[in-house]
Amino acid sequence: MENDPLYYGTVTFDKVPVLKSGKAIYDELKDLAARNQTIGVINGESDVITFARSLFPEVAISNNTGQNHADDFAMWEEGKNIVTIEMDGDGNDDDDGDESKDVYIGGPAALFAAVIQATSEEGASRATYIGDGLRYVSNWKGSASIIHPFDAVPVYYWRGSNAIGIVLKTFRDLGFAAWDYDAYLRGIQTNANISTTRFNLRNTLSHPSYLGVMILNQIYSFFDTGLQTLLLGQPQNWVSREKTAAHVIVNHAYLSYQILDLMGLKDEILLKASDRTMMLSLYRGNPTPDSSVQHVQDLIDEHVDEELVTGEKLRERGYNTNIFQYGVNYRDFCAIYPWTDALFEEIIRKHDGTIMTNYQLKKILAKKTANGRDVRASRIVLEDTRNNESTVLPVRSLYLSLGPSMNQLLVASPNGNKHNVMSEIMCASASSSVMIVKIDLNRVEEDRITKFRDILEVVGMTCSRLAERDMVVEGDGKYKCFLLQVTGGGHFPSREVHPEAPLSIFKAVLEPVLELGSKGIEFDIISVRSCARGVVANNSFNLALPLSNTAMVYGIGGIGMTTMVPNALLMKAAMEQRRQLSHGTISHRAFREKMRESRFGDREIPHWRHGNVFKRDYSRMLDDSYRVVPDLLLPTRRHREDIRMLVVE
Repeated sequence: MENDPLYYGTVTFDKVPVLKSGKAIYDELKDLAARNQTIGVINGESDVITFARSLFPEVAISNNTGQNHADDFAMWEEGKNIVTIEMDGDGNDDDDGDESKDVYIGGPAALFAAVIQATSEEGASRATYIGDGLRYVSNWKGSASIIHPFDAVPVYYWRGSNAIGIVLKTFRDLGFAAWDYDAYLRGIQTNANISTTRFNLRNTLSHPSYLGVMILNQIYSFFDTGLQTLLLGQPQNWVSREKTAAHVIVNHAYLSYQILDLMGLKDEILLKASDRTMMLSLYRGNPTPDSSVQHVQDLIDEHVDEELVTGEKLRERGYNTNIFQYGVNYRDFCAIYPWTDALFEEIIRKHDGTIMTNYQLKKILAKKTANGRDVRASRIVLEDTRNNESTVLPVRSLYLSLGPSMNQLLVASPNGNKHNVMSEIMCASASSSVMIVKIDLNRVEEDRITKFRDILEVVGMTCSRLAERDMVVEGDGKYKCFLLQVTGGGHFPSREVHPEAPLSIFKAVLEPVLELGSKGIEFDIISVRSCARGVVANNSFNLALPLSNTAMVYGIGGIGMTTMVPNALLMKAAMEQRRQLSHGTISHRAFREKMRESRFGDREIPHWRHGNVFKRDYSRMLDDSYRVVPDLLLPTRRHREDIRMLVVE
């Protein structure tokens, strides 16, 4: 076990509380379901939370286990997380100045982009990473934290999981609930094959723009998978494989391994699949390839190292195979350690970088570039979330990954109008839960314990190990304890998930499959919360380049951890092309072509000395902000003429 970083050794307690098989959480979920209410945050019983935090203090610190409350999500409220771009006085300016910084703000992609700079020849002396201090309620800590390229595939690739299928299933289930609610609730808790994804008609009617996102999503789906979009036939590509969203995004996710290898960080942040920890997907029936799974695998350029796991092998690992009879172990997929964010921040500090916590971006101040054709970020205005005081920082470059709560980037034009230049974002929420498992070593043999170390994916949910520890209770005996993160379900458009999702995941799937509550295996649920993701119409993510020295990724759709590493490097590669466009070195047409062909020179990616690793068409990820923002801030005839000149080769 000395080679397992998630194993924390042995601890002794005088006494421990009784684990009650999730009763407090289940009662709350059933009450919410009966009242047709969504989930904000539900915490379990206080004595269980205190015990879990004492048993696993490392995770209590990194993930704020059991301590999240509804007030922590205030930034999601309307108007609370809006960023404005406005002019920073008159005059032209390409002078960075010695005090200006390379600033990185937000989630995983922004933080890793700062790490890329810190480990470069330049170092981090001019790098500043800024966080809002609320990472523990973000998608980062709410996710399963795995690099699983299949998870990057748009959901419409899986049969019945596109918008049409989900809408039909939702109305079917709601009709069943209205007809016989008790039977409906029993089905939720016993049928492991029931869909835990729901469509929210009320939110769609109150935000008609969401309907546009869904329609465009289905159009892309139709070209990518053919008649399967209409729930007919097998998945098929009606455009060339290279032009599908899945081909681009899945192979983009695979770059995580190559980039981390080149940086020498792979072993430091990734838990690789092994005999001790499988990356396991479970399936029903006979071990024959599912057409949807095979279609996805055909999109991947890299060899997928996979292993069939028979029912016999599953039983040897302790699984109950009454529901799922076989599995596939994806041996080259990995989990991300819970402390990775702290490790990244330490790398930045070690290389003379700066970390600022509890600050929220409010404004980006812009100046004309020296040629007068474009605008660049010159300073940013931050607000201290503890006392609302403002801080201004000079900027050399700006990298943003601000999460789905930030869905408006307003440009204040000189005439006083404000325009949101981001594409429409629709929230799709899932549930995120933490549970504790206590196993009596006198009653449960080691073979039945192995399964708790696996990263388990099944029926739209993921269960991953956060920590493991041996425990001695004086006068009682020896126990093996696990802290597990459970994610899954879906609700769109909505930033809060419906309670049936976690109820079904635990009662219909995890309890029987992992034999929770059986002889010698006690458990309890510490917390359940909603985990909202931002979805855009193109079924991947959007890349914004609004200013000549600013890059932003958004609308990542719940795959921020799987694509964290390549997203960070892509922002740097794209920003350099945006800079060349601003200087007039390339035209708009050449800029689009270089993004389409990933034609980034070996020395054209800032802070990167390992050559160009990109091969896909990233023009489909670009939003229109690189055209719109300069026009809004420089609305003159001279500017429009200059832009027309740049478009001509």
